[in-house]
Amino acid sequence: RANTILYSRDEVKRLLNATNGYFKVYLLIAFNTGMRVGEILGLQLGDFKDDGYIHVQRTRTKGRLGNGKTSNAIRRVPYSSMILKEVKKIVSHNIFLFKDIDDAAGLRYPMG
Repeated sequence: RANTILYSRDEVKRLLNATNGYFKVYLLIAFNTGMRVGEILGLQLGDFKDDGYIHVQRTRTKGRLGNGKTSNAIRRVPYSSMILKEVKKIVSHNIFLFKDIDDAAGLRYPMG
C-alpha cells in the first residue's frame, strides 16, 4: 500500500518510551496487532479474552459504531500479556477503553 509507513524496532521503542497514558496504549495495540484505528477505538476490556486473542467485534468512528470495513473485520487478533497489563492501567467506568475518543483526530499527544 502506498500510504503504509514502516518503523524500525528502534523507532517503535523510542516512540513508546516518549508516550504515556491512552496514547501509549493505542500505539502498543496498533504496532503489535495491525488493527485499524476504528477497531482500536471500538475496543472494550471484554474484547481481550483469556484465549490470548482480542475479539474484534466493532468499529468506532466519528460517533458511529459499525461492524467493520469488510466481511473479515469480525475476527480474532492475538495479543500479549504486556498489552493487557497496559490496557488495564487506562480502564475507567466508560464502556470503551479510549473513553470519548472516537476518531483519529482525538489521538493527538499528549493525552495523559
